[in-house]
Amino acid sequence: MTKIQENIVKFIIAYYGKNQFYPSYDEIAEGICRNKSTVFTHMMKLEKEGIIIRKAERSPQYRLINMDFILKN
Repeated sequence: MTKIQENIVKFIIAYYGKNQFYPSYDEIAEGICRNKSTVFTHMMKLEKEGIIIRKAERSPQYRLINMDFILKN
């Protein structure tokens, strides 16, 4: 996992813990000081690695993070 991907995952976990819902790509981009296209690219990689799960194919909405991954780290 790259440092950017790690930052994305940590941001999502913290955001969800505070708000009880997942941040948008725009909120993630702002939260980790990257542009939205960078976040999108890394979110696709995180999905392929099974760390996030997309709500529907081709949807920007993700709803689950692989908790097994989180518990290991």
